[in-house]
Amino acid sequence: MATFSEIDITFLDSFEVNTATNVLNIGYTNNQTGISFLINETIVTTRSQTGEFSVGTDAATQAQFYKDALDLDIVPSGDWEVSISGATVTVKSTLDFIQFQIAAAGFPNNTRITTVFRNHTIPIQRTGGILPARSNYYINRDINDAAITQQIVKIWVESGEFNNNYAQTTPNYRATQLRPSSNWDSFDFAVSQYARDFINPTLPDLSVNLEPSNEGSVIAMSVSTRNNLQAPDQPVLNQVITTLGYSGYNLGAKPIYNKDILLCSTMNQVKKGEKIVVPIFTLGGLSQVVLKGSDGTIIDTVNVTATNFIEDAISYAVFYTDNIDDEYVTVNDQYRFELINECKYDTEVVYFLNRYGAFEGLTFFKTQKESIKVERFGAFKNNYVEGGVYSNKRHLYRNGGVQGRETLRLSSGYVSEAQNAQFEDLLLSDYVFLSDNSPINVDTNSIEKKTRIVDKLISYDISFKMSSDLIQTV
Repeated sequence: MATFSEIDITFLDSFEVNTATNVLNIGYTNNQTGISFLINETIVTTRSQTGEFSVGTDAATQAQFYKDALDLDIVPSGDWEVSISGATVTVKSTLDFIQFQIAAAGFPNNTRITTVFRNHTIPIQRTGGILPARSNYYINRDINDAAITQQIVKIWVESGEFNNNYAQTTPNYRATQLRPSSNWDSFDFAVSQYARDFINPTLPDLSVNLEPSNEGSVIAMSVSTRNNLQAPDQPVLNQVITTLGYSGYNLGAKPIYNKDILLCSTMNQVKKGEKIVVPIFTLGGLSQVVLKGSDGTIIDTVNVTATNFIEDAISYAVFYTDNIDDEYVTVNDQYRFELINECKYDTEVVYFLNRYGAFEGLTFFKTQKESIKVERFGAFKNNYVEGGVYSNKRHLYRNGGVQGRETLRLSSGYVSEAQNAQFEDLLLSDYVFLSDNSPINVDTNSIEKKTRIVDKLISYDISFKMSSDLIQTV
C-alpha cells in the first residue's frame, strides 16, 4: 500500500471541449471528519482562470496541461503532490487520512482516461468515550456521485482483549444499504442495534478495591464502510467501548459519553459500615479515585491504570466505611456520600444499570415489605365414575398449574433532590440486582419527581418483583 493515498490518471487521448459535462473531477474522503470533497478542473480551449485546464493535441500533452493546472490550483496548499510520467498524472495526498474514491469525466471524455487507486490504509486511533447502545448511533457517509448506489457496512464486536488487527478477522455483521433514490445525498446507518446482541450485563462481586466488569457486560465495537465505487474499507469507529446505557435527545444521533466517574447524582447515601461503589471509565485519563473525609483528609485512594482488557474499561472503585466516623465523605471532591446510621430498619442496596451502562448502587433505608403473588390457571374437573361410584376423597376441581412470584416494596427514606436522576435511571433500567446478586425487576411504572420547594422532604417507595418464579421450571 502507498505511504499516503495516490491516484493515477492515465490519458488515452486529448479531451473535447464544449461537451455536456466539461469537468474532470477527483473525489476523496477526509476520514477524520467523514466528509467527501471534489477536485474539479474544467476542460477549456485555453486556461484563463483557476479550476480550468487547456485542451491538448494528444494524450501526452493533455496529461501535461492537466498536471500544470493542478500545480497551480492544489499543490500550493501543501496537502497535495502532483507528478507526471508520459500520459499518466499521479496525484498524491500528503495527509494520511485522505482516501480517494473516484476520478471521472463527462461524456465523451469519460472513455479517454483510466484510473488506478493506491489508497493508504488509514491508521485511526481507538475511538474515545462510551457509546450507549440502548440509543441509536448513526454513522454517516456523503453521496457525491450519481454512480454511488449502495453502502456496505461491516461491524466487529469484541470482548476480552482489544484486538488492533480486528479488520483482519471476519466481521460479526455485514450489511448493505441501498440508495433510496437519485436525490438522496447521504447514507445514515444505525449501528448500535447490532451491538445490543452481544451485551449481557451482570453485577460483579465488588469485593476488591478495583473490580472490573464481568465478561459480556462491556464490549468494543468497530465499524467500517465503503460504497460501490470504493476499493478499500473506510474505518469509522475503532474499538469504541459500548454498553447498554442510553442517551437523551439532547446528545443527538451520535451519542458518546466522556466521563471519568459514571454516577448519575453528585449526592449519594450509604449506611455506615457498608461499602461505597464508584463506577469509573478507566480509558478517559483518570489516574486515581480519592476518598476524603468531611474535613478534606484523604482516607483511601484507588489507583487507576488503563489495561488492554475491554472489561477493565468500566471498573468499580470500592471503599469500605467500617472505620469512618464522618457524617459524609467525598469522592474526587465532586461526589458526596452521606454516611447514615440506621438502627431500626434493615437497609437494602439495589444496583441498577444506569444511563452510562455501569452499575450504580442506591440504598433504601426504611421499611421493607415482602409479599407473594400466586397465579392459578387451567382449572378442570378431576373426578370420574367407575363401577357406579366415585371417590369423594379426590378434588372435583383441580388447578392445571400454580405459580408464584415474590414482590418487594422498598422505601428510600429522605433523599436529596439531586438523587431524582438515580430514581429515574432505576425505573428505566433493564438490569437490576439486590446486593446479594439476586436479579429483580422494577414493578413501579411511574413516580412523581419531588422537589424541596414543593414537597419539603423527599422520599420514594419503589416496588420490585423477583426475576424468577417460586417454583423452578427451567
